[in-house]
Amino acid sequence: MYCRLPPHIRHQLCLLLDPPNARGNDWRMLAQALTVDRYIIFFATKPSPTENILDLWEARHREETAVTDLMNILRVMGRMDAASVLEKDMGSWL
Repeated sequence: MYCRLPPHIRHQLCLLLDPPNARGNDWRMLAQALTVDRYIIFFATKPSPTENILDLWEARHREETAVTDLMNILRVMGRMDAASVLEKDMGSWL
């Protein structure tokens, strides 16, 4: 099964994670948590770094637990707002 987030969920995650956050738990922390932070300079040049991080994440994570894993990573980051987007919209799929 190939994990693909619906466009409206991706958009909401980008709106939440793209803006720099004083706590540092924005797209940069997501890149680090998903072990793609070596590309952080590349992501920083994009209009939506989160969109590019999610593209790479989707390409690498095809397992059934991928969305649940992403939701848990967002919780560990302290981003309950982003985790709840996944939980609310995809709860029946998790």
